[in-house]
This record gives sequence, structure tokens and C-alpha cells, in this order.
Amino acid sequence: MSKLTKSKATLFSYVFWAFLIFTLVIWILRGLRILTGIHGWIFWVSIFATIATAAISRAQRPRRY
Repeated sequence: MSKLTKSKATLFSYVFWAFLIFTLVIWILRGLRILTGIHGWIFWVSIFATIATAAISRAQRPRRY
């Protein structure tokens, strides 16, 4: 695996964790009625972005056969 591909995989992994934490914080704060002004589509976009970055991060990882 080249260094460029490894750094790309690491980048997508960090982006995935950032989206996951962001989504969980929004979900918890909306559940506690602290962020009631946030529209529902923002929550759904963050969920889909988390799923997309998880798939990309997984696809970028090295495969061991």
C-alpha cells in the first residue's frame, strides 16, 4: 500500500468519526430538547453523511487476502 493511499484511508477514517460524533451530539441534544430549532433534514443529512463516509473509509482500507 502506498503512503498516499494510507493517508487517504486515515483521512476518511477521521472524517467518519467526526461525522459520527456530530450526529450523536445532535441526536442527544435534540432528545433533551436543547436543540429544538434544528430542522429534521439536518439530522438526516448527518446520518447519511456518516453512512457514506463509513463506506468510503471501509473501502479505502487495505485488504488482506
